Amino acid sequence: FYFLGGSTTRSFLETAGVIYAGTRPQVAQYGEPAIPGLFLAGDLVAEKGTIVAAFNSAAATVEKIGKSSA
Repeated sequence: FYFLGGSTTRSFLETAGVIYAGTRPQVAQYGEPAIPGLFLAGDLVAEKGTIVAAFNSAAATVEKIGKSSA
């Protein structure tokens, strides 16, 4: 699944087992919540709330997935 734009995903993610801290999901450095194989990126986890921060978050997550798959 992926969500783009102003979608409200919290209820979906909580149903999947993602834990929230305030308004943001709890994730490790590369967007990994406590659910193996699930990665969250972009506006969902970027703390600064800018498009640049969201893109940088997504790029780091994709890089981590790529290294894990190699």
